[in-house]
Amino acid sequence: MNGEDEFFETAAQRAGLALRSRAYAVAGDLPVLAAAPLLRRRRITGFAAGIAALGAASAVVAGTVAIYGDVPASTPEVGSTAAAAPSGSAQMTDATAAFSWLRVVDAGEVFGAPRAAGSMHAVTVADGQFVAVGIASASSSSGVGRPGVWRSLDGQMWTRVPGARIDDADDTDSAFLMNGVAALPGGPIVAVGYRNDEPANAPVAWRSSDRGASWQLAEPLPVPAGRSGALNAVAVADGDFIAVGSVSDVEVDGGPAPTRREEAAAWRSSDGMHWESVPLPLASPSSLQSVAFGDGTAVAVGISGQRPLIVQSTRGQPWRAVDSGLAGGDFTSVAFGRYGFLAVGSTRSGDGFVMGSPSGDSWSQAGDVRGLTGYLSTVYFTPAGAPLIGGTDTDGRAVIWSRDNPEWVPTELDLAGRPDGGVGGFAELDGRLIAVGHFEGAVPHAAVWRASPVTR
Repeated sequence: MNGEDEFFETAAQRAGLALRSRAYAVAGDLPVLAAAPLLRRRRITGFAAGIAALGAASAVVAGTVAIYGDVPASTPEVGSTAAAAPSGSAQMTDATAAFSWLRVVDAGEVFGAPRAAGSMHAVTVADGQFVAVGIASASSSSGVGRPGVWRSLDGQMWTRVPGARIDDADDTDSAFLMNGVAALPGGPIVAVGYRNDEPANAPVAWRSSDRGASWQLAEPLPVPAGRSGALNAVAVADGDFIAVGSVSDVEVDGGPAPTRREEAAAWRSSDGMHWESVPLPLASPSSLQSVAFGDGTAVAVGISGQRPLIVQSTRGQPWRAVDSGLAGGDFTSVAFGRYGFLAVGSTRSGDGFVMGSPSGDSWSQAGDVRGLTGYLSTVYFTPAGAPLIGGTDTDGRAVIWSRDNPEWVPTELDLAGRPDGGVGGFAELDGRLIAVGHFEGAVPHAAVWRASPVTR
């Protein structure tokens, strides 16, 4: 057995049956434009600079995205990606399904405008609709960011939730960022991020109990006295919400810059409104970037010192650190799906890595990673079991990688003529698979891409 394929092959053997490739529906006529790279969740320098360039007050107009154009009879190679499935022998073989990524065109100003920034950082499915979160606009001369929420029933027609329906969205003294979103089946939707109140950040959560139409700010999350914090991701685990991020020392103006301690942190909530901190066995410096839950186990990933970090908790037991087997770099995203857990990240030199684990305890390389170069921002399992990775290559181009026995094959995505962009997350609803993110222009612009099947 090839060591690079051990994770997928043994997982498939455990399952004892082959994946069935799923056809993804595309309703209506769509333009063949395509996808983009994401600004790193906690490294928002470029986005902040774009917002600051706005100058005078601006705002995104709530409305509906109009879709127009036709899908050509033949789909070009650029913009298509393969989703691999194991054969009846339980080994990953040639790809049996391929997808062309079609960019949803914003005919209005739902995703952004010439002087109003937008960026989607994450997306989930809740109550029969897509819900994406991020930054919707900058509405002050100082370039203060505003939390953004977008909704769609089909991934094609989108509306943006007005700022007046999001608590503190019109607070002109603080910048807000929404980084993650999760929904409890039949229950509330929770978004997480942080509020920037110089010189400190505060971890922030919002809850929606009306299918995302309005958002209430949660009670303040507990943070040690004299420290700031931020939330990077949230997941549902055994009926509760788990949010992860970090806490750090508050910067002090004047004098030599102090050494800031940053430590990974986690919080838990049963209702999305009231949160309690979760003890972690980690020291400074460390940070958690993503969290996933499956088969009774929660796994969070990030960085500790200069090494990738994995922590896990099974059935409510205390969290513990797990050896990733990697010497350097940091994890950016983790997902649970057909094969167990899959975590992705990058080294400082720009080499990507993918690690898999059936249970979150023991990790091994998943596939031939030689084609993974750049920044890997998000990983996702389709309901049919196909793994997808979104990110940015070394030239700043948006890329979606798919697995094609045993390699990870990149698909360069059209950025509508813009030089840079990013992929923030994936979601599927009723056979419709989408990716969300942004592309760069005078200011960042939120973006959505839909997957269409390609026969080959």
